[in-house]
Amino acid sequence: MENPTNLLEQRRFKLAELKRLGYDPYPHKFDYSHTLGQIRTNFDAVDAAGLEEKKETVRICGRIMSLRPQGKAGFMDISDGQHRLQV
Repeated sequence: MENPTNLLEQRRFKLAELKRLGYDPYPHKFDYSHTLGQIRTNFDAVDAAGLEEKKETVRICGRIMSLRPQGKAGFMDISDGQHRLQV
């Protein structure tokens, strides 16, 4: 596809390219350590100093609902269908 002009063609092209490179664009499994609900329960009440002291590594999964770049920093909202988390 040389110059895709409509959104559907672009998406189909990108999907085919991912498959050609050997990636599964719709994986059925993702290993995560915490749900978004567990993150909220375990860490909402902890202040920045407490988080820095604990330094717990977590893996979450969800859908990126919004992405807001802000200079050198940025924010995104992730949702798992039940909970929403800003990172």
